[in-house]
Amino acid sequence: MIEFNDMSEVDSFWKHQKLDDLEVYKSQVVDPVRVVKVVHPGIHARIENVRRVLFYAYYKYELLDVAYDYLLLTMEAALKARYEELEGNSNQEEQEGSL
Repeated sequence: MIEFNDMSEVDSFWKHQKLDDLEVYKSQVVDPVRVVKVVHPGIHARIENVRRVLFYAYYKYELLDVAYDYLLLTMEAALKARYEELEGNSNQEEQEGSL
């Protein structure tokens, strides 16, 4: 289990990767994760959560997997939202047609 009370220094993994400076880590790992403005606001909120977990992964490397898993789910949600925007909500149309 991850203990959050000892998040005062960089995880040793990042030291071995030469990313033991927080600003360098943020510029190379956290900052590249972003979306364009036209994406649904809910996706923006999810991306900010991913960025936050990536920031904490600087202190606990194990959180990197959590961030990437959540990023993948977020990208799937963004693709689904865009598909529904372009094609319409097929589930809603099927339900309306069955009435």
